[in-house]
Amino acid sequence: RVLIINDGKLIADGSAKEIFSRVDFLHTIGLEAPQGTELISLLAKEGLPLPLDCLTEDECVLALSKLLSEEGAKNE
Repeated sequence: RVLIINDGKLIADGSAKEIFSRVDFLHTIGLEAPQGTELISLLAKEGLPLPLDCLTEDECVLALSKLLSEEGAKNE
């Protein structure tokens, strides 16, 4: 469970995946998501169909590998 408190007020409460997948929200309050989550978020904003709840490096690698293998299959 992750709690974010700002000026003594609870502004977010949820699982790590729920909180850190809200990259834009985190930026508005001066926080950052893990690097892999930031990367996935940027790629998703560019239109790539990626899950926004990747939290660990392994999850990010798996999502990117899956996307690349799907794209490779389309081009064959």
